[in-house]
Amino acid sequence: MKKSLWLGVAFAVLFAVGCGSPADNLMKDTINLMNQMADAIEKKDEAKIKDLQKKIEENGKKLEELKLSADEKKKLEEKYKDDLTKAAAKVLAAGMKAAGGGMP
Repeated sequence: MKKSLWLGVAFAVLFAVGCGSPADNLMKDTINLMNQMADAIEKKDEAKIKDLQKKIEENGKKLEELKLSADEKKKLEEKYKDDLTKAAAKVLAAGMKAAGGGMP
């Protein structure tokens, strides 16, 4: 798995903060994109992985541009914590499996 892929995923997770409708929509989209990325990694679809990585990074930038307060960030982090954790774990497991280090 390429280092830039993991950096993109980490970037999206780290900047998955904020509150309100635009932030909620970006969070839901990011989680969906991360799940799609796990599927693309399992299928070894490099073109799809790169496309999804770009979209995840764009969502991270959009979230950052919202300039949300610390309270809003905390609320959004709590709201999506479980879903983000599951999506990140799915991406990690797919990456390990693709690299030959995962469990069958």
